Amino acid sequence: MNNSIKNQIQQGMQQQLQQWRDALDNGSQRIGWKVGFNRECDQQSVGVPTPQIGYLLAERCYQQQGEHRCNSSDSLLVEGEIAIQLSQTLTANSTVEEAEMAIGCYATALELINASRNKGDNITTLLASNLVHEAVVLGKKKATTLELKQLSATLTVNGETVRTLDSSRVPNAFGPLLCQIAKILEEQGEQLQTGDWIITGAATTPIPVKLGDQIKFKLGKLDELSLTVA
Repeated sequence: MNNSIKNQIQQGMQQQLQQWRDALDNGSQRIGWKVGFNRECDQQSVGVPTPQIGYLLAERCYQQQGEHRCNSSDSLLVEGEIAIQLSQTLTANSTVEEAEMAIGCYATALELINASRNKGDNITTLLASNLVHEAVVLGKKKATTLELKQLSATLTVNGETVRTLDSSRVPNAFGPLLCQIAKILEEQGEQLQTGDWIITGAATTPIPVKLGDQIKFKLGKLDELSLTVA
């Protein structure tokens, strides 16, 4: 990684996490973290060496179903994801095996992103925009195991199937990704904690949506989620 990209990432994460800390100080509730650029080809396209992360807060998190209000000028996309909840703390020194053991459960996630949140054209502004996170829906049904290479998924918009699972976006195991997240956070003086949710990046190719759209996502045998863009 060249120094320019390293400095851009550092500046962006500092801005992002200061916003997160300020929100927590003002009464927001920590939910966990989101992953962006979860595939190597996506990382190469923007010149970053690893996946990048953003934060999740309770005021933008819905259980099972949600109605989220946006502006007509917002540039919105939606993606289905696999969510993980941690059963123990992870550090930068945690092994891949320890990270796998720290997965308490899996659930379905549906993320709404808003490209209008990014006010620049580099990785610093993208990270400072919290990776353009807008909202997330988390499923109530949890599974202690998930056959990652045998999953199916369906994303529908207004009753029409628009996306299915993209297997290239689902790893063989999530331990390596969790270790990367732990290292990123520890470099910023933070840590993956017991109870944190991690939405692990798009499992379906992102697709644009607009005001009034009704979105549903089904992952394997887990529960179906719904989100209305109001």
